[in-house]
Amino acid sequence: MIRVPDHTVTCHLCDITGPLAITSANPSGEPDSTHHSMVINRLGHKIQGVLCDGDSNEVVASTVVNCLRIDEGIITIVREGCVPAVKVQQIFERLKNTML
Repeated sequence: MIRVPDHTVTCHLCDITGPLAITSANPSGEPDSTHHSMVINRLGHKIQGVLCDGDSNEVVASTVVNCLRIDEGIITIVREGCVPAVKVQQIFERLKNTML
């Protein structure tokens, strides 16, 4: 999966470091963390820090898209979140058509 941040500090960090391999900020099976305070409360004893770029307007978790078969022209929505699945599919189809 590819996580695409929409926060200035995180984007700047990625510009400096390149892509980051990260996991979700919630223990397996628990509800999604949608605020940095939730991450600190759940995982603060296991992590050294949290990168926070201010409050997010999003109260819904990220949309997760499986791109393992993208070379075959296939993507699958694993979890619909703040970006609606229809919007993801529309963007993918538009990009796919420009690649033909």
